[in-house]
Amino acid sequence: MSSPDLLAHRRRRASDDNLIPLINVVFLLLIFFMVAGQFGQPLPDHIAAPASTSDQRLEMAPVSLRLDRDLRLTLNDRPVTVDSLAAGLQELATDPAALRVVLKADRAIRAADLDAVLQVLRAQGIARVTLQGEAAQGEAAATGNHRSAG
Repeated sequence: MSSPDLLAHRRRRASDDNLIPLINVVFLLLIFFMVAGQFGQPLPDHIAAPASTSDQRLEMAPVSLRLDRDLRLTLNDRPVTVDSLAAGLQELATDPAALRVVLKADRAIRAADLDAVLQVLRAQGIARVTLQGEAAQGEAAATGNHRSAG
């Protein structure tokens, strides 16, 4: 015959044995969601940024302006036209000249199309426009600053 202490010890061990696989599954799910999770805002698929050789890191500005290859313009992820861009900038700030704009344009657009957007920014008095490109590693990098005169 077995003693009652041995049976109690076996029952405790059996409940612990069922808990270990549960902990393993929870740990694996945690790792999966950490790896599969999205840490940054994704870039639109229809914009292919030009490559950048600059080592300067880009600080995110409060105003994001995107121009894709079909000349669709978005201001802070809101579709606008070149004609309505000035009104959209005035909605964002009482003094648009104090804004700092990060412009991400597709590498396939012509300089004349980009210049039309820059003229609107210049007319609003915005002096700091950063053209965003892609670094060789795929990270966002600044390719340079365009300072409008005037």
